[in-house]
Amino acid sequence: MLIRLGRLLRLAYKYDQAETVLSKTRQAASILFGSEHRLTLLACENHAILMAETRRYEESKSLHRETLETREHVLGPEDPDTLSSCQVLAIVLDKPGHYEEARPYFARAYEGRRKVLGSYHRDTLDSANGLAVIDMMNGQYDSAESIFRATIKVQKEKYGLDHAKTKWTGNNLAGLLMITGRDKEAEKLGLELGLS
Repeated sequence: MLIRLGRLLRLAYKYDQAETVLSKTRQAASILFGSEHRLTLLACENHAILMAETRRYEESKSLHRETLETREHVLGPEDPDTLSSCQVLAIVLDKPGHYEEARPYFARAYEGRRKVLGSYHRDTLDSANGLAVIDMMNGQYDSAESIFRATIKVQKEKYGLDHAKTKWTGNNLAGLLMITGRDKEAEKLGLELGLS
């Protein structure tokens, strides 16, 4: 319950209040349940997300890595919570100068989620999109395009053309096409998906 409150405060940009709630919840969960309990790890993850949003990146990365390592040890490498930790750490690392560091975490989250949750699960699709963006930022355009195209194909089937997730991936693919000098292809994709 308090983790949810901390998350809501964070989403409402009430960072000082969120910090108090999440910090105390993390401490209390650790005392009550132990440092390896799912609720403790969830509190740690939410606190680390808050740290990243308040530009405390080094603290955030450290806590995310600690949470990931504990989840790997306790839950196993393919547990959905462990894969969530991979994805969230990748997002925190997804900053200029750190793209290569972020890629293995995006790749692991994507491959693990595809294996455990299936190709059509929303978390798998989110991980695929994140991996493709990282590849694009690293100049690995062929890999990025392949992942974007596979993801958008599934999203069209699952969500339809008008869904925000389909449009988001389509927008990313259109950007890649423009970067690689294929403006006409990007324009055609934009018209197909109703991108503005």
